This record gives sequence, C-alpha cells and structure tokens, in this order.
Amino acid sequence: MMLNLRVWWCGIKTEIPKIVHLSTSRSGGAGIAANRLHQGLRQLEVNSLYFTLYRKGTFYTQTEITLKRNYISRFVSALYAWLNRILSKKTYFTMVSTGPLKSEKLFEFGKPSEVIFHVHNWFNFITFREIEIALERGYKFVFTLHDQRLFTGGCHYSLDCLNFNSKCSKCPLLPAVVSAMPSKILGASVDFFGKFRDQIEIIAPSRWIFKQALSSSILKRNSISLIPNWHGAFALSDLKQLSSKSSKVAKLVLGVASNDKRSNIKGLDTIFALESLIKSAKAEIEIIYLADFQINDKQPQLFWQEIDYLLVPSILDNSPNVIHEAKILGIPVIATDVGGIGELLNEEYDYLVDSNENTPKLIWDIIQTVTKPFSNPHKAKIKLDYQDFVAQSVEKHVEVYRRIAH
Repeated sequence: MMLNLRVWWCGIKTEIPKIVHLSTSRSGGAGIAANRLHQGLRQLEVNSLYFTLYRKGTFYTQTEITLKRNYISRFVSALYAWLNRILSKKTYFTMVSTGPLKSEKLFEFGKPSEVIFHVHNWFNFITFREIEIALERGYKFVFTLHDQRLFTGGCHYSLDCLNFNSKCSKCPLLPAVVSAMPSKILGASVDFFGKFRDQIEIIAPSRWIFKQALSSSILKRNSISLIPNWHGAFALSDLKQLSSKSSKVAKLVLGVASNDKRSNIKGLDTIFALESLIKSAKAEIEIIYLADFQINDKQPQLFWQEIDYLLVPSILDNSPNVIHEAKILGIPVIATDVGGIGELLNEEYDYLVDSNENTPKLIWDIIQTVTKPFSNPHKAKIKLDYQDFVAQSVEKHVEVYRRIAH
C-alpha cells in the first residue's frame, strides 16, 4: 500500500498523501499533460490515480478510474458543449457546465488527511459546488492552469482583454446579450478562492500564465508555483522515434499537431494563408496534420517521423504539449511569439515570429531559407536543452503536494 508513502525530496523525508487527478478526459492539452504527470508520479512510487469520464473503446490501466454516465447525462454534456462553442468566434468560453461527479464519490478515496485532489479539467465533469463541499470537509486541492479559464470569467484565453484583472464587466468577446455573465462568474470565483485559500495550491506551467494569474483579481492572493508540464513518460512509452524519414517530393515538411484543424485560436487563418503562398509559388514544401494521421488510423509516430519542423502559429497559447513532444524528439519549431510559447523555444535552432496579419509572410520568408535535414548531434542538443528545461518537474509537483498536506 502506497498511501502516505515516504518520499525523499531534497534530503528531507516527507509524507505524501494519495494524489487523485481529475480530468474530463485523457485527450486535449489538459488531459494529456495530466496523464503524463500521473505516470511520472507513479514512476517515483507516489500513489497517484487518474479519474476521468468513461469513453467507450478506450483502454484504461489499473491506476485509472472512470465515471460512466447515462444517456441523459451524455446528452446534457453534449448540449452544453455546443452552447459554449457558439458563444464566441474569437475564443472558447465555458459558461455552463454539468457535473456528474459528486463530492460523495471523492470522499471514497480517503479522509482529508489521506488524499489530495489535483484538478486539470473540470468541464462537464465536476462543478465548483461539489468541489466546495469537499473543501468544507477539509480536503485539499491543487489546480493546474492549462489555460486562463480558472482566473477569468469563463474564457479559456482572453486574447488582448485584461478585464479579468478587475471585474470582467461587459465582456468584449461575447455577444451583448450574455456579456454580463463573466462578471458574475468572476465574482463568485473571487469569493471561492479567497475563502479556501489555505486549502488550494495553484500550478502555472509557464511564466506567462504565472504572471497573468498573479495579476488577476481571482488568484492574486493565492499560492502559485511555476512548474513546467511533465512529458517524460511520453518519451518512454507513448512515442518512439522511428528509424528514418520516408522519401518525399517535398524538400521541406512542416507539421501542424493541434487536434482541431479548424481552431481559430491555433492559427487556422495563418495556416490557410501560408498554404496559399506555397501553392502560388509551386514550392516543394508541404504542410501535414497530425489530426489526419489520427483520423485515418495511421500511427501518430508516422507524423513525427515525416516532419522537418513543427509549425505552431497560435493566436495565444500557454505551454503547448506538442512543442514539448517536438523537443523530446529533437524536432525544431517555428511558432508565433504569444503566451508562453517563447519560453520553450531556443533561437539557436527554433524560429519565433510575431503574431499579426503579416505572420504568414514571415513564416514564408523563414521556410524558404531553412536547411534540413538536421544532423543527429543537432537533434541531440535539442533534446538535452529540453531535459534541462523540465528538470525535476515531477519532484517539484511532489513538493507542492507536501506543502499543502502539512
């Protein structure tokens, strides 16, 4: 039994309770990062469990717990997801959410002294009222800022808007008829995180979102730790670098690894404009999509094998998993200088471009001058630099758990 396992950390023997990660799914940025952290903790022999909604056809390990929903619950979740998608074309909002996971289920994991809940994605999984009930019982919670949603009035990325630093009144990113809703959400969140400040720890995966959270009206008085996401387990099990790149006509292959090819926030317009420039010039350059490999039942490894550069033209982003994955494999990156992306890039081999109407032309100018393929020593340097960046990420999470447990 690993409950209250003693872990050696910085020479100090500490008591670590059971860690239960809460995430709506294993997919998406938050779900993937959460599951890899869970695996990293298991490698340190921390008693970590992963709790998520059941998805038919998915294989789950013994340390993953799933919650099955009935037909009505699934229908309501789908309806809420649709309603949130149509709220704004500029960015994604979660204004309404259902919660099939009840606090009584959380209590089954142990007493407040025996378990810490780590929340990654709660949309259509658990409501803040159920979390509040658990906090009132004395349970401790850790939240990871996979996007800005925790400290805004409902938007995942606020773009140029800084209203979350005050009251989120008359949200400029929403239609007028619902523009007052974010202010109500923000006000309730200020009260929530103020009331349970001593029972909550916040983790920020990037310096950018760390600073955003510190300036927000919701989290400015809470304990926030800057810790990069952990993807070590990805390198060990989820993906293996294949032996060689297949022969292609294109002299340069760019890869777009976002799950949603139609996402505006991920730079849809920039990609379309860049494809037009490539086509007009009849250049031997190709853009391929990880989503196509997944839809066509090809192995994702084939995508990573084929590309020379990862292309990330996001309008705003925090600490994209796909950049971490590229670094692990020694693949250089061309990306927009937004959010926390620049923190992951190295000017020796990566390219960082401004995000504006000229972004497609800036990327076009870059890809006409880059050289490839990269040598093995060059790829090895990318990997080593990344390892230095994420050094002791899992151990730093353990320190957060230790701190909140005592």
